[in-house]
Amino acid sequence: MSKNNRKDENMASNPTLRDDEFSNPGVGKILFNENIRLKAEIDALKKSLKLNQNELEKLRSENHELDKANSILDFRLNTAFLPELLKFLASSVGMGFAVGFFFNEKIEYAVFSLILSIVIYGGILILYKSHNPHN
Repeated sequence: MSKNNRKDENMASNPTLRDDEFSNPGVGKILFNENIRLKAEIDALKKSLKLNQNELEKLRSENHELDKANSILDFRLNTAFLPELLKFLASSVGMGFAVGFFFNEKIEYAVFSLILSIVIYGGILILYKSHNPHN
């Protein structure tokens, strides 16, 4: 690109008026129209900025809600391990004893083991639900 082209582009993007050109009524009209156009452009940009800010605030709010829900689910996942383990042990050990007693023809022990494992399982559920009402 030549120096003349750069100079012409610079003049077009940053026009400079001489003092004698301000006396021309056409220049005043052009400047007035340019002023109105620029004000309209500024207003449009302000509206666009406001819309972007509103959308950003909405996204921040949604992100906050999702982050809160994620934290609650993480907490539940981490705190639910022990009750799940206890429920598994109560049901598997209790049922194991019940089946063992049943095949050894000790039906009363089998029924007792079965009932005891159900009671322990239910107790764990009740205790866990009472300490974690959101589950």
